[in-house]
This record gives sequence, C-alpha cells and structure tokens, in this order.
Amino acid sequence: MNKPKAFIHLLLVLAVSAIVFTSCKPTVPDEYLQPGELEDVLYDYHIALAMSNSTAVQNANQQTYIAGVLKKHGITQQEFDESMQYYSRHTDRLYKIYNSLTERLQDEAESMGASASDLNKYGVLSASGDTANIWTGARSMVLLTKAPFNQSGFTIKGDTAFHKGDALMMNFDADFIYQNGARDGIAVLAMTLSNDSVASTNIRLTSTNHYSVRLNDFGRIGIKNIKGFFLLNKGQSADITTSTLQLMFVSNIQLVRMHESKEEAARRDSLNRIEETRANQQAPVSADTRNEGMARRPASSVRARPVPPVAEISAPERKSLPAPRRSLVK
Repeated sequence: MNKPKAFIHLLLVLAVSAIVFTSCKPTVPDEYLQPGELEDVLYDYHIALAMSNSTAVQNANQQTYIAGVLKKHGITQQEFDESMQYYSRHTDRLYKIYNSLTERLQDEAESMGASASDLNKYGVLSASGDTANIWTGARSMVLLTKAPFNQSGFTIKGDTAFHKGDALMMNFDADFIYQNGARDGIAVLAMTLSNDSVASTNIRLTSTNHYSVRLNDFGRIGIKNIKGFFLLNKGQSADITTSTLQLMFVSNIQLVRMHESKEEAARRDSLNRIEETRANQQAPVSADTRNEGMARRPASSVRARPVPPVAEISAPERKSLPAPRRSLVK
C-alpha cells in the first residue's frame, strides 16, 4: 500500500471513530430543554429573582417576573419544571450549566459596575492585606435535597497572614428554585483556635436573598484553621415526591478576613486587664489562707481571760462552788 492510500485509509478510520463516539454520547431527550436553551432561561430567571427581591412586594412581583421570563422564551411553567426535574436527576449536566451561567452573571455584573457595590466590594481583593478575600473554592454551587448533592464543605488552613484577633465575614447569595415544600438551607462557619478550642456560628437560609455571617477571635488566641459547609435539608411535606424539584443555587461566595485595628486591640487589652483585676479582687479567701494568717499572729496578741486565785475568792462565793469529786482509785 502506497503512502497516499495509507493516508486516506487513516482518515476514514478517524472519521468513522468520530461518528461512533458522537453517536454514543448521551443526549438530552427532545421533550426537555436542551442545555443551551435551559442556560438562557435560567440566566433571565435569576435576574428576575434578583429584581423581585429588590422590591417591597416580593412574592407578587416574583411571580410576575418569572411569568415574563417564560413568555419571553416561549415555554410554559410545566415545561420548565419538567426540564429542571430531568436535569436534577443528571447533576453533572446541571453543574456544567450553572458553571457557565455563573460566568455569564459575573461578567454582566462587572460590566454594570457591580464590583464597586457593597455586594462585591471584597471580590477584587487578594489573599493578603488587612482586609482580604481568602475564599479559595468555587464561587458558586448547586445543592439538591438528595445526598450526596445536598451539602458542600470547605476547609482553609491558617498561615502567617492570620493575626490574633482577626474577624471573618462570609458573604453569599442564595437562590431557591422550588416546585413545592419549605425552603430550608443552612450555612455554617467555624474556626479552630490555637488552643484547639472551636468557635462557630450558623445562619438559616429560607428565601432568595443575600446573606452574611460573621465570626471573631475575641480572645485574641489565633486562628489555626477555618471550616464550614452549606446544606440543603429535605422538606417533610406530604406533597413532596422523588420528582419534586427542590434546588438551591449559592453564588458570589466570599470569605473576608479582617485584621484587628491597633485602636481596637489596645481597647480590648485594656478591658482584659480590667476584667482580670476585678476577678482577682472578687476571688474568695481560702481556708488555708485564713489558717496561715492566724498562725502568723504573735502569741502576745491573743488575750487570755484572767482567772482569779482561790485565795481571792470570798467565802460566800467559795460555798457556791461545787464540791471536788472523790477519786475512785484507793
């Protein structure tokens, strides 16, 4: 076989292999929204949720905005719910959609100047400095009520950039897409201190909103590591089935470490000294201390009651004295 024929044969083999692999790749059934279509719908969907949360009458406006999104894309609420139920059973595909969606939302926010807003004011900070964003994980995640997709944890080890008295503040947005049931999410933030004691705090997530949770090293002990997790609980309603759509989208995650200012450190040291002095003054005196004090008293300081001699006792008084006892020993 000459070289031209061998080259043509190789091209045919590669082409057939590509066709085989493409045909074997799983696809989304036609009755559901395709990944690109669903991403476009969810993009407008989350923008609508954010707009409805900024108004006073949240529930009524939210339904109006969502209805407008579905009408824009020419789908019904049932078609959207069924597609979301399908993707919730294929979490890898849903995860890819939300990864792409997060990038689009972030780009849109930056183009509108959101980096200067209160929400993202720490988003451009490095991991050093007095105020730093030390979050190292993904800035967004999707949680379902089915294990193991219902929780996501994180661990950050302390280093020399951490100072005694540091404060931590975790910021994030939570969006709920629920077909039925009560929204019940939780975020936990904990720190292990240098003496191996643990301080923790948590916040319940019950609605689409922006959340913040803060934790301080009040004792100025020093932070050894930071741990936490996000969790979506499953509702106990009788109307909930295995196909009920329940999803929580956590985005714009930031973990801000703030060094204690010199003024705050001086004020806290002063308060600690005052508390120590007050505690020492109010400490009870032990029995050993009292006995020790009595033992040190000189003998001359103990006054004995004088007893008059027998000769000085008058006769009437002598008669009133009891008679001496007789000895029983002969």
